[in-house]
Amino acid sequence: MQKGILFVITSIILNVNINSQNNNYVDTNFIGIYPYDGGIYSYISNKSNDLSYRNTQKNYTLYYYPNTWGYWGIGAYYKWLDLSVNLYSFGKRDESLYGITSRIDLQSHIYLRKYIIDAFFQYYNSFYSNSYYLTNDSNKIYLRPDIKMFHSGINFLRIVKYNKFSVKSAFSQSEIQKKSVGTWIWGAKFNIFGISADSVFSSSILHSIFPKDYRLISFNSTQIGIKGGYMYNYKRKYWTFNITVILGLSNQFQQKVLASNIDKNYVHVTTDVTVNVRLAASYSKNRYYLIISGINDNCQYSLNNFIKLNHIFGRVDIIFGYRLFNKKKH
Repeated sequence: MQKGILFVITSIILNVNINSQNNNYVDTNFIGIYPYDGGIYSYISNKSNDLSYRNTQKNYTLYYYPNTWGYWGIGAYYKWLDLSVNLYSFGKRDESLYGITSRIDLQSHIYLRKYIIDAFFQYYNSFYSNSYYLTNDSNKIYLRPDIKMFHSGINFLRIVKYNKFSVKSAFSQSEIQKKSVGTWIWGAKFNIFGISADSVFSSSILHSIFPKDYRLISFNSTQIGIKGGYMYNYKRKYWTFNITVILGLSNQFQQKVLASNIDKNYVHVTTDVTVNVRLAASYSKNRYYLIISGINDNCQYSLNNFIKLNHIFGRVDIIFGYRLFNKKKH
């Protein structure tokens, strides 16, 4: 559907200006506004979505990865309208060895004046593992085309020092950070996560590591919690570097189905930790700009004190753009 010939529209984002965008709140000693209404850009984007199942007593971790790919594309924006098109895909491994993964992976990160809103919708079917015990010299890849994963959630974060700190300068280059500055950030998270498989998620080969009560056929968790952390923009000439670390605590309502009794749901309520890390390096001079950014989320689902299921996902983006429609010339 692509191969450099067909254009696949992957996102049309309508951003509505709300009160939090009012430039009257800005300290102009720290934040500047670009005088452009639009622009064009080219991008490379790659998303990750990994599962791991760990027994800390046995010091063993089982890893599952999807056979997925990244995109190169182009886009254009004018005021509140942003349209991007994928032109070419890359990075997919040999499907005869690593399987064929089908996926829907929507990750949206909206950066406003006072707030950050993250929204996720993910569905993956078919994973592979190269973890030891499951692999050997003649079979280096362990395929699980039956494993399915679903995740949907939202983060809502409030920037404390919003009048001096510009998150846009690092992640969207629609503003200028004039001086280095940091800020605390806090908010809430809501998340629904689930996995399912036709046979034991951890494989029958690993029965000595994962006891009978943790040999999953399916697992679901509804998670709600609070988050807080720190963001810092370091300004160096035409560069802005961002580092963000956000930690969270969440209550989880878990349900699991075991291979030993597929007709029964086992319910468990617990509290666990989430970790979100964001990094960005952006360069801007006159009309040209470059953004290199990465976002990583680590959500932990503890089944007991020793056995934990982790979902690690995120994205890396490289964007090169050119600004158009200078308002000062009108």
